Amino acid sequence: MALWKGSSLDREEASTQLIAGDVVGFAETVSFRALDQKDGRELWSDDMVMDPWQITTDGTSFYASDGTHEGPGALQIRTLDPRTGKETAPQIVIKGFDGSNSGTKLLTASGGMLFAASRRGKKESDPDANETGWHLIAVNLRTGKEVWREPYEWDGVRPWLSQVAGGRLILGKNSGDLDSFLVQAREVRTGRQLWQRRLPLKDSANFIPGQLAVDERHAYFGGDRLRALRLTDGGVAWEYGSGSATTSYGVPAVSGGIVYAHEDRDTRASWPSPPTSASGAGRSRPPAAL
Repeated sequence: MALWKGSSLDREEASTQLIAGDVVGFAETVSFRALDQKDGRELWSDDMVMDPWQITTDGTSFYASDGTHEGPGALQIRTLDPRTGKETAPQIVIKGFDGSNSGTKLLTASGGMLFAASRRGKKESDPDANETGWHLIAVNLRTGKEVWREPYEWDGVRPWLSQVAGGRLILGKNSGDLDSFLVQAREVRTGRQLWQRRLPLKDSANFIPGQLAVDERHAYFGGDRLRALRLTDGGVAWEYGSGSATTSYGVPAVSGGIVYAHEDRDTRASWPSPPTSASGAGRSRPPAAL
């Protein structure tokens, strides 16, 4: 039984849920709303956040990005109290980046650092210009200073998903050719790439990942197989599934040493198969279906 229910304001079905303290935030393509976890009561909202990629959390505070649409580019980051929405620290300003909602995507925050994908320059009216100059960047939330930046080529598909685990920044996104899912790990303090791996994903265009599923040893991915990648070197710790064209696995979740994923078998029936639970998190051999 649901504890409480509420209506979604999202106009593009892109709602993202973020937890900070005892507050759950709903980032939608209209605004950001902070609700009390116990009863669903709305505590506050922020109409300046009109894209889920404009806000993230480290589990303690919310961090919202904003930037000018005219003049020199600048990325502006606000630190928000989860229960009141009030700014609890001086606004961070990183000059030289397009901080608009189309020029910056906040990825995650952890250990006093915020990670984002942002493009150098200012907001441009030419759409082709907005595809150049993209960087992964890290910002020190205490000092407000940029820690590192690493360029990458914008390929026109969904931006990076990110989690910090095992002392590494783990990143994942669809490849530009939509034939694979790109995963890489970087050093948190320097941005140096430690490894990169492409997972075969024949139907990548329809694979819409939410949050990355990680623990302190592995990152877990669906697709044609359910896979666990080692955080140390990106190697495959185990795989589950046949890799056939008729079976696919949805976005996994991991908790208590068990990986959970939805298994979809193309039997031309109208109902999908029930979720599959697979043990094996933290192990180096393929899991057994439960």
